[in-house]
Amino acid sequence: MRAIPYARETVGMFLKPGHWYQANQKLTANEADEALAASLMIYDRDRKPVPIYPGYAPIDFQRKLSLARGQSKNIRLMFFQPDVPVNNEGEVDTTSTSTPSYLGIAYIERRSGVPVYLEEFPSRLLDGYQYNLITLSADPARYMFWRGLPCMFWPSNARLTNERFAPHKVYDLDEDEIAGQFPSRFFAMTSISHIVINDASPSLLSREQQDALLDWLYFGGTVVINGPDAVGGIDGSFFKEFAPIQNTATTAWTDDDSSKLNSKWTIRRAGDSLVPFQADRTLSKLTGDLAESSSWIGSLEGLVAERLVGQGRVVMTTFPMSDSSFVRWPSYDSLIHNAILRKPPRTLSPAPDIDTLYAGSLQGTEMNPLHSTRLRIWARDLDISMMTNPKPDTPVKDQSARFPASKKTSLGAWNPDSEIVLAARSGLQEASGITVPRLETVIKLLVGYLIVLVPLNWLVFRLVGRVELAWVAAPIISIIGAFVVARSVQLDVGFSRSQQTYGILEAHAQHPRGILSSYTALYTSLSTQYKAQYEEDIGIVTPMLPPKTDAPFSRRTVTAKVPYTYADSEASGLQNHSVLSNTTGLLQAEEMVDLGGGFQASFNDQENTISWSNGTQIPLLDLAVLQLNQQGELQIGWIGDLATGESTEVQWFDGDKIERWHPNWDKNPILKRPDVLRADGTKWHGDEAFDDLYLGSLLELVASQYPLGRGECIAIGWTDQDKSRLAIAPSTTQTKKRTLVLLHAKASELPPAPTPDAGIFPRIEENDGAP
Repeated sequence: MRAIPYARETVGMFLKPGHWYQANQKLTANEADEALAASLMIYDRDRKPVPIYPGYAPIDFQRKLSLARGQSKNIRLMFFQPDVPVNNEGEVDTTSTSTPSYLGIAYIERRSGVPVYLEEFPSRLLDGYQYNLITLSADPARYMFWRGLPCMFWPSNARLTNERFAPHKVYDLDEDEIAGQFPSRFFAMTSISHIVINDASPSLLSREQQDALLDWLYFGGTVVINGPDAVGGIDGSFFKEFAPIQNTATTAWTDDDSSKLNSKWTIRRAGDSLVPFQADRTLSKLTGDLAESSSWIGSLEGLVAERLVGQGRVVMTTFPMSDSSFVRWPSYDSLIHNAILRKPPRTLSPAPDIDTLYAGSLQGTEMNPLHSTRLRIWARDLDISMMTNPKPDTPVKDQSARFPASKKTSLGAWNPDSEIVLAARSGLQEASGITVPRLETVIKLLVGYLIVLVPLNWLVFRLVGRVELAWVAAPIISIIGAFVVARSVQLDVGFSRSQQTYGILEAHAQHPRGILSSYTALYTSLSTQYKAQYEEDIGIVTPMLPPKTDAPFSRRTVTAKVPYTYADSEASGLQNHSVLSNTTGLLQAEEMVDLGGGFQASFNDQENTISWSNGTQIPLLDLAVLQLNQQGELQIGWIGDLATGESTEVQWFDGDKIERWHPNWDKNPILKRPDVLRADGTKWHGDEAFDDLYLGSLLELVASQYPLGRGECIAIGWTDQDKSRLAIAPSTTQTKKRTLVLLHAKASELPPAPTPDAGIFPRIEENDGAP
């Protein structure tokens, strides 16, 4: 069993809590035909199933499979690594970073229920700041220098080996492994920060893997293209259009190129003289044209180029990164760490306890995950540490800051403390249950029914001269009336169910796919077993942690496992989600949705306008745009409703940095802020609070707390089109869905040109025969 990404020389499995993974295993039926059920669960060090949340039920990830005798088959399963293990008392285990977990796999004979194969695979848990770095190569042995770079495992005399900073776990995949050991879904890639393309062509990726890689790139992944070694495979692949350097040709490395490295990037090692870069043989080098929106990195003009793709970044070298001339250069680690990976410069603490630390104000943030990845899924990542102004009495911090120093949790993780999750859960708690019709509605229906039943019924048959038929029509009218009343008030007398769903759709400019995060409350008047499944494996869904003040929500205290099916051609998701009588169950789901095209945004700085084109198949409603300009000033524009295929031009006006609210939102009751009062001084929602599912609080949260960076532009609105393919059975008599839309028109500008480290870790000297 391999949790991917995985390379054949990797020893053990390393899993990141709070993230989804794809597991592969190859099976062969040796003796007979087999009809099996695969079952995968996560166990703690005491071999007890780990729940997705403390006090909740563990999930049993399952799929069915059939094998003919002598047949081999690769089995694929998605699973979720819980955020934290729990101890024997069900409490959070504070030693989680050193606590092993186990993948337990069982293959069970479907007819008899007898296990035919049982095995467990130990795994280690990565810390929140650690992410995977993958290299793709035809011959990984040539490119394993990444593992030897100090920036992959910071050197230190002051800390023990297991306490050193290791921001990245490196996996070197060769061409034969790409098809089976590289994820084929975006949701299995959130633990990956960087992908390095060496001499393996991206065309080796399947169509599913290509889509997953592009989704990952637009939402914040970083791709490194290794110069002359990679350009041949890139030019013939789907990834060519994303390369920062186009129309490449090969030339020779010159002394002038060496001088660029030595003038800025050669660093003095403590106690040593400078060791300059020097090519020990003739090196090849690329030349070419910078693609649109690409640029050279600072002083490395002609050597390293970069471009932003959505939130992600593509960086490309013109030199072969794995050449021995570079690998032996003592300053090479600084070039990789600060220029290629775009991380802040490091310094050395004084002897004798020499330690590697970030310099200046960033010292102490070495384990901050925002140094390691650009990945952002804001439905997960907008927690209190990322908010612009988390408390009313807290002054607004610098909007152009690169990141908050207080960020501790893993980016891209399934985050129960996300402010989006908390706001959706709060809104669902107020909106859940059966909507009882108003008294005036009941009276109007009753009066209308009586008018139709008696005078109108009699009048119709009196006009046709058959008054006696009015008695025959009376029971028919009664049945029709009962149906009309039930449909009008959406009640199923004696047994009622309701479903309320908040959605947040997030997408990037020019990308035809987006992430739809859904939060659903299921209310039932009688205990119900729900199924929540996607057609095929297009999304992920789990129970959502209920609020601690759980009325009217049910809080699960059972330890029985929750079955989760996984299938290639049937359905994937929760097979059994129990909701008790007169309570509400909560579900959290995510899926990649096809937008039918991408949206476009173009900026005219001279006219202070933005042109917006809706190339998606989704109508955008009450859309406002927000931008932090180059001077750090907030600008707001109003688009309003924008149907599919429509375009518009918007004039910017100055906005309030704290409020960040467009007054036109208050014209729509679904969006109006809860603190807006009527003319009589009462709150607007009052007795009409949740006749419609209310989006105002969620909209206000995103608009006011999204951490806009300098130069960044987003649009916020909503849509009444339901794009979710999550099927929930049994169906409900009352269903309400509202979807917030968050569109990223332009990512925040990159930080200033990178600078090298302040020093190099001193040479290790021998002492009494020991290193």
